[in-house]
Amino acid sequence: MRSSWEVLYAQWLDQKKISWVYEPFAFRVSSNTFYFPDFYLSKEKIWIEIKGRLLPSAAQKMKEFQALYPNEKLVMLQKADLEALGVLEKSTHHRKKI
Repeated sequence: MRSSWEVLYAQWLDQKKISWVYEPFAFRVSSNTFYFPDFYLSKEKIWIEIKGRLLPSAAQKMKEFQALYPNEKLVMLQKADLEALGVLEKSTHHRKKI
């Protein structure tokens, strides 16, 4: 897997006994570009994308995916979503004033 958040999400799915596959399919989104959603939840028929920082190139691929494959459900999970699910611990970073 490409990120620690993806590993934690996979472990969470296993704990919840949710069937998943990691990057099982490449979707063509332009003549020379493919999009690999991170997870496919087969029973729910949902593609899951785990994103820390959403770079413009990734946002463009996701937008093209949704336009070209309107019958595929894609859900993006970011830090707050993963915290709400209990996948990540909630951040409690406090900066001290000097």
